[in-house]
Amino acid sequence: MRIRRGILALAAAALLLAGCSASDSPEVNSVPSGDSASSSVSIEVPQVIGMSRSKARSVLQALGFTVTDGQTGSVPYGSDPVVLQQDPHQGIRLEAGGVVELTLDVPTPTPTPTPTPTPTVAAPPPPPNTVVYSVSGSGVSGAGTISYSVPNGSFSQEQVANVPLPWSKELPISGGYNSYVIVAQGDGGGGSITCTITLRGKVVNTQTSSGAYSVVTCSAG
Repeated sequence: MRIRRGILALAAAALLLAGCSASDSPEVNSVPSGDSASSSVSIEVPQVIGMSRSKARSVLQALGFTVTDGQTGSVPYGSDPVVLQQDPHQGIRLEAGGVVELTLDVPTPTPTPTPTPTPTVAAPPPPPNTVVYSVSGSGVSGAGTISYSVPNGSFSQEQVANVPLPWSKELPISGGYNSYVIVAQGDGGGGSITCTITLRGKVVNTQTSSGAYSVVTCSAG
């Protein structure tokens, strides 16, 4: 009988201990985990069209924007032109540091015209270093004789006869001092006969004689 009571007491004690253990154990709650996302702050672009360049830049830079000029040329020193356009437009949102481009009322520079080169006029060639003797007639068919000096520095002469008119002879000038002389006589047919000396491209003497067998003389130098 005592043994039975002892067993029952042990069983009751075991049940009591089991109940205490179950009531004392803590409840474990799961805590959700996740990555914390950071969002960038965006700013609305204001309207700056119509403002001066300096004021528009001040407004935009105060909001944290980067401001650039859209002109291909430079803004004239000391000027403060008006903003004609902006990119992006008003109401667009940009992150801090975003670029806003301004188009300014700056006149397009006029390119400097390239001067037209003045054509170079070639200098006239120097006159030939020659003498030209010539004889012409009016009312005569020819000259009986024509005598002329040769400009070779030796005062030599040449003569031709029965020459049809007009006649001319060009000779190069050489040697030192020269005297230029031509004498012509008509063929007897009447009329007039004329002699001319052209020295280095310039007529220096011309003479005329009239009548049958008239003689005409020209000289220079």
